[in-house]
Amino acid sequence: MQSKEKISKLKDELPVGAQSEIARIIGITPAAVNHFFRKGKVNTDNAKKILKEAIRIWKKHQKEIDQLLKEV
Repeated sequence: MQSKEKISKLKDELPVGAQSEIARIIGITPAAVNHFFRKGKVNTDNAKKILKEAIRIWKKHQKEIDQLLKEV
């Protein structure tokens, strides 16, 4: 899978509000995070930070979903 496809898939699997949370945590604008997920074009340092936080949020979200499904 290409990098852009992986980034697009990650974006689709993030919970609502994740892009704003990523922006707040790393100190950039939500528009810059959105631009990264749509176009894949931000400076390298910000791209690394965005991906790191996005993956952390995605893992946390998946863990919460798994816990909820165990209760059903």
